[in-house]
Amino acid sequence: MRRVIVNGGLILGGADWRASIFEHHMPQVLQAFRHGDWEHFSTYPDLDRASIKVHFHTRQTMHQRIVGWGTCTDYRIDLD
Repeated sequence: MRRVIVNGGLILGGADWRASIFEHHMPQVLQAFRHGDWEHFSTYPDLDRASIKVHFHTRQTMHQRIVGWGTCTDYRIDLD
């Protein structure tokens, strides 16, 4: 499971604003991870069936949650 920090520390803006940015851009981030590790997925193809869960970490209860984002294969980019 991966964690994104929605508030705390030296982070600019409100938690709800940052949470919406993370949610909006998460598909592109997951595509970048999947594409960048293409050799690893080629060597271990079963990893494509692994489920993706992201923990939105915050002190505010309304944004503290774990969200499923499908499987790794959902973010595979075919460049053929």
